[in-house]
Amino acid sequence: MTLIAEHMVLQSSGDATVALPSGVYGPSLPSIRLTKSVEVSRSQFESSVQDLHDSIQRNHQIPNAVWLGSTAVSPEAFLVAMARIAKEDTAKGHASEIVKIEPARLATEKYIAEDSQKLWSWPIFPAGFHSEHLMELARLQAWTLKPAKRTR
Repeated sequence: MTLIAEHMVLQSSGDATVALPSGVYGPSLPSIRLTKSVEVSRSQFESSVQDLHDSIQRNHQIPNAVWLGSTAVSPEAFLVAMARIAKEDTAKGHASEIVKIEPARLATEKYIAEDSQKLWSWPIFPAGFHSEHLMELARLQAWTLKPAKRTR
């Protein structure tokens, strides 16, 4: 994602872009982690794409989970699948009838440390301080990291 003219834009490696309303926030709770791939019909996937779009337009927030019928997947995995399908459809010129959603992680999470006692051993923290939920919050905030814009 990049910030362009005050709007969020998702862009796949092809030419397709999808503009999201400005001020789209990340999920409010940690998303579920897929441990294996999920396959659904193209019609179910497209229905879920519409549901996701409607939810983002209404709430200005990425949901904690995207539902494929009665199966929940992480928004990361779903958004990666959307980008992959857009690229494949453009390259092949036709749509696959089965959509595969694979486990995925938000790329910016790599900058967030895993929780451990050692993490809180800085002199600024009192002895024995530990805040596991602070790192969980940092992972959620990683959704909204954006590049800085230079001003004149």
